[in-house]
Amino acid sequence: MGPKKPASAQVGKLTREKFTLEMKKDIIRKYDGGKRIADIAMEYGRNASTIGTIVANREKILATDAAKGVTRIAKNRPAVLKEVEKLLVIWMEEKQCAGDTVTEAVMCEKARA
Repeated sequence: MGPKKPASAQVGKLTREKFTLEMKKDIIRKYDGGKRIADIAMEYGRNASTIGTIVANREKILATDAAKGVTRIAKNRPAVLKEVEKLLVIWMEEKQCAGDTVTEAVMCEKARA
């Protein structure tokens, strides 16, 4: 038995285009300028609910300061994790200066301790 879908059906798949942070901020500016969500959606060729979600998250989007072209913002890592990583790097540097070999297993054990 062959595949259920012909190969030609898979060739025509569309890829989802992501909004950059700059585009989201531009959408918010247009909305604040008095443009309707439906008009903005038509301009970008997207669903009105997508534009509405961007407008609803305006505080979070405008507060974000990221590099140009960024499409996704990762959540901040907990301060405890940053502290553990900092201490682990210091420990690794001390071990390397002493001439000891630092393997992945040794690092994992030290991080758990």
